[in-house]
Amino acid sequence: GVTSRPPDTTNTAQLLSELSGDLALDNRVEVIVGRPSYDPGRLEPTPAGVTVRTVPSSSLGRGSLARRVVDYLSFLVMALGAACLAQRPDVVVTMSDPPPVGLIGALAAARHRCAFVQICHDVHPDIAIALGKIREGVLTRVWRSINRYAQRQAVRIVVVGRDMEEKLAAEGVPRERLRFIPTWASAQENNPHDLAAVRSEYGWGGKFVVMHAGNMGLSQNLGMYAQVARALRNLEDLVIVFVGDGPARESLVREAAVDDLTGL
Repeated sequence: GVTSRPPDTTNTAQLLSELSGDLALDNRVEVIVGRPSYDPGRLEPTPAGVTVRTVPSSSLGRGSLARRVVDYLSFLVMALGAACLAQRPDVVVTMSDPPPVGLIGALAAARHRCAFVQICHDVHPDIAIALGKIREGVLTRVWRSINRYAQRQAVRIVVVGRDMEEKLAAEGVPRERLRFIPTWASAQENNPHDLAAVRSEYGWGGKFVVMHAGNMGLSQNLGMYAQVARALRNLEDLVIVFVGDGPARESLVREAAVDDLTGL
């Protein structure tokens, strides 16, 4: 991947690390990253054929929308400067989060007169609206205008789901620019003895394990699992496990404590 140790503990960081590492086998790859969001104490990533540049930014945390906005804006400003001053690339690739990083990619590609590709994992501002964090208004209209500009500049937009492909097409993105590439998984060799040791360590022996591993974000609707746990709490051979971190973690821990859902 980008590094032998991804720059953060999120699944996105892991996926992009693997993608960049594969690209680096035949290309010069430079990655611009910010401070870790989920693991602030994480050490600097170790290069594995990729130049990794960490830009300074605020680190107020993900506890509120206002703090996230400040962190996003500070990263975007510094990332734009770093991208524009970097050695000229053949292509600039950005994600769709943090918003509006697509604008940074489009501007950097224009600066270097090269192609721009956007990988779309999130649909903004629709997520924030669905979560009740913002309402339709001036902000969302400006936001959508920025999205449209970035989409027009992109030679390709990679989507991770067919429904997302249909949504963007319905919003006016030409289908010839859309490419559906589902999220991949790297094969791992699991030693049966190691798995048995883990089950024994956590008391999962002989039980059916339901696990969520990854981001515990506001849009994952993880509270549903707490409801399921309450309904199935009498099933002694079932355990529900969460591995990861995010803004929804504290509320899940509180719910588990109140209802004595030790499986959470």
